Amino acid sequence: MIMKFHIKEREREREREREREREREREREREREREREREREREREREREREREREKQHSLSLSLSLSLSLSLSPPYSHPT
Repeated sequence: MIMKFHIKEREREREREREREREREREREREREREREREREREREREREREREREKQHSLSLSLSLSLSLSLSPPYSHPT
């Protein structure tokens, strides 16, 4: 009788340990998912930064083009 009790108790303990291990694995998976999400966010931020840089370059390019065209165009004279 006592042996049966010990056997059952060991089996319950092994089951609890398996459950703890499953929980640890779920937690590791959640952590990996959080890390993937952080990486996606960093990538979005890098893309936003590249976009800002492109806009800045484009704006600078337009300004230079306008300055150049104004400096090369003949002065405007109103027809009389």
